[in-house]
Amino acid sequence: METIRFTLGGNIPHIPGLSLALGTFDGFHKAHQKLLIESKLHGLYSGVLLFSSPPEDILKGPSPCLMGLEDKIRLLGSFGLDYCLVIEASPGLFALTKTEFMDQVLSPIGMDSLVVGEDFRFGYRAEGTVADLKSRYKTYVCPLLRDENGKISSTRVRQLLLEGDVQGAWKLLVRPYEIKGIGVKGKQNGGKIGFPTMNLKLSENYLLPKNGVYAGIGFVLGQPYKAMINVGDNPSIGSDIPRHIEVHLLGYPNEDTYGLTCYLGFLYFVREEKKFASLAELKKQLEIDKLKIESLLCK
Repeated sequence: METIRFTLGGNIPHIPGLSLALGTFDGFHKAHQKLLIESKLHGLYSGVLLFSSPPEDILKGPSPCLMGLEDKIRLLGSFGLDYCLVIEASPGLFALTKTEFMDQVLSPIGMDSLVVGEDFRFGYRAEGTVADLKSRYKTYVCPLLRDENGKISSTRVRQLLLEGDVQGAWKLLVRPYEIKGIGVKGKQNGGKIGFPTMNLKLSENYLLPKNGVYAGIGFVLGQPYKAMINVGDNPSIGSDIPRHIEVHLLGYPNEDTYGLTCYLGFLYFVREEKKFASLAELKKQLEIDKLKIESLLCK
């Protein structure tokens, strides 16, 4: 897959024969994946158009996301698309009317067709509709994807994560919810009780699941490890850092994870975060958590 980055008014790529999928694509859930697959069925080439940053971040300030741009590009590589077009986000871009967006962004690409969901909107104040696209371009419209609980959407994925239902999010994403971060030095209390943790400095402003302990999988230096994950603020030992992520990698050969990148997937919710009276009580609970997590991950 070739990734092409460009700016509004700059050297916009011209790719005749391209079938181009449009959407916000935060999370690349089932419905998003349907668009990507559909784009491969039309045209000589397949591709997707991404913004370098979400409109909300540019217009209202940073907001939690399910995926960063590099996460999206990395995942897209597994779909076998030919092109990933990334346009630099700016206030000017999101101020374009629907007609200006078509004239200044879409038409110069010269694609053969577009692929969108039936509720796709674009342009200033989301005034552009599927009907507007169909009036100018060959446009394939994918019906909304639903399950027994309604429309599959990024909003539903976010709500499930906020409830701690990472298995529900997994079902909609068709993969575990994943975040990425770099190991940084913490207070090292975990190591004192036999549970050294990797404190993660996140690479994106990820949406964190609700506070608690989770079973997951962590990839460090290309190797997978069963993971005990804690999301919260460490009430038992006190912390001056607001909600953050710590992970104990089962079987990791040493305690030194500083500066290493970890891809962390959430598989199961284990328990709520608690405050313990002592490190000894915390250690006892962590031993119980470890046994439960090992059992869950051996299924």
